[in-house]
Amino acid sequence: MKEFKGELITSQRFEGVLLDIYRGEDDFLFTADQITEAVGFKDESSLKQVMIRNPELRNREFSILCKVDSMEGGVKKQREKRLFTEEGLYEILLLANTDRAKALRKFVRGVLKKIRRGEIVQGNPVIANNKSEELLLQIKDLTEEVRDGDDEILEKLEDVAKKYDVLMERMDVLEKRVQEAQKDFVKAYAACREIINGGFNGREE
Repeated sequence: MKEFKGELITSQRFEGVLLDIYRGEDDFLFTADQITEAVGFKDESSLKQVMIRNPELRNREFSILCKVDSMEGGVKKQREKRLFTEEGLYEILLLANTDRAKALRKFVRGVLKKIRRGEIVQGNPVIANNKSEELLLQIKDLTEEVRDGDDEILEKLEDVAKKYDVLMERMDVLEKRVQEAQKDFVKAYAACREIINGGFNGREE
């Protein structure tokens, strides 16, 4: 079983369910557990039953089984996961044949279209948090090497620390943008309410 070499592109929410979208060697990839929840299956065994009835879903065209890095309590661990390609996801949604599955298909197609157009890029808060955890893990590893007496590691440690500082600055900027957007929305909403209420009052007169 090969190690997964893809990268997380974005994390989106569909009806309250988190959906991570990875970029593999030649396709977009989605995890089985998140597909299970997003589609509305009772549990992952329901998805496995779909795969038993449709064994072609195990073909490389539709899915791959590999080891994926996962941060658990600040510690990087490798877990065996099945990742579905874009075609694999669409096939599952077609087999599910529910209104929720149709809505999810439309949602995913829209997100992937934005990614292909460059409208969605790496840099959202979820990805930034994942990267910060990776950098902290690097710092921890380098600190252990410094204790072993390798002076060159000090330079590497300083480089990682600088990258971490830059990442934190970017996260601060993202947070400020979100706060500004929320304020603008509140103002716009209040203005709309005034116009609507004014219109109704005028009719009553």
